Amino acid sequence: MDERTQQRVDAWWRALFEVGDELWSAVTVRHPHSALLGDYEGWYVAWRDAGVHVSAPTSAAADEIASLRDEPALALQDAAFWAAFAHQRGLDVIGPGVHRYLDVDPGVGHGVREASPHELRRLLARVPEADAWESGLDDRLDEPGVVAFGADGADGELVGGAVLGELDGAPRNVTLLVAPDARGRGLGTGLGRAAASYAVRHHGYARWRSRDTNVPSSRAAERLGFEPYCTQLAIRRGSSGA
Repeated sequence: MDERTQQRVDAWWRALFEVGDELWSAVTVRHPHSALLGDYEGWYVAWRDAGVHVSAPTSAAADEIASLRDEPALALQDAAFWAAFAHQRGLDVIGPGVHRYLDVDPGVGHGVREASPHELRRLLARVPEADAWESGLDDRLDEPGVVAFGADGADGELVGGAVLGELDGAPRNVTLLVAPDARGRGLGTGLGRAAASYAVRHHGYARWRSRDTNVPSSRAAERLGFEPYCTQLAIRRGSSGA
């Protein structure tokens, strides 16, 4: 990312946690959530370099907030710490995942076309529920002005789709899904390329988030030039909305 893009990205993270110069250099715990997170029901955590920022839900207790503020940054950057934290509260860890950014147009590519939310809902209905949940695609289809792309199978039905979700006031957040029987053909990279190209050309940059365990997604992002920027996870009852 160039300096201007990084400033825009950091401004978004500062607003999310309502922090200033301590971004990526200190530990902060916010309670309750900022306006950007609103009524999010879980704990939202992100870290980079020496900085860790935690946003706690309204239901969080004062002793929970105090204990986290006393933890060193290295402890709060350990996924095992949050796994134990979630287990003690009967909650789930969503992630961790890496947020990656791209501000250079990767090119539109071939074999991908614009798709409608209706077509993508048909795709969601055809894949295993766990895959649909993991993609988070369904959450994005209800956003106003959704921008979507698809790849067709032999029968003319979509076998893969990508949606640009809203980020910082514009469709920049790449979310995609490829049906299990269509994987291994590079469709994820092609769909991601189309979505990222649109976001960069029209809105300056794109973001790609993938879980640490989702190796194909991470590799597709790397092939397109997305730069790893920070790690994020959430603690809540199982949901795709982290």
